Amino acid sequence: MAVWAMFAGLTRTAIVRLAPSHERESLLMPPATREQANNFNELQRLSGSSEGAVRYLETTAQIDVREFLPKIKAPTLVMHLRDDRGVSIELGRDVAAKIPGARFVALPGSNHIMLEQDPGIALLFYELRDFLNEKA
Repeated sequence: MAVWAMFAGLTRTAIVRLAPSHERESLLMPPATREQANNFNELQRLSGSSEGAVRYLETTAQIDVREFLPKIKAPTLVMHLRDDRGVSIELGRDVAAKIPGARFVALPGSNHIMLEQDPGIALLFYELRDFLNEKA
């Protein structure tokens, strides 16, 4: 939760100033190109107010759905980046383990927001296609 508290602070500061937050970018997508980072920052700025973004982050950080996971009946694929700096891969594994029949895939990479050049992007699409074809 400490990482998300820091992220909320960075979000508040960056959006209030209408300026990029290199600290936020380095948490969510460390190897982003300057163009990708600028596009991300512009999308964040256009998406809403800093207060709304912070309320969203603070609210979702308090939601715990783990007790409902064993009740999921739908086929489920959980994918998580191995070195995600915002959310531990252990959380992804835990979610998949609690959903009956879920498949877990660890993707290479350290971003929280995947980018087109990420090493796991091809595997993400392969696994997604495979999963959808399996369930079709």
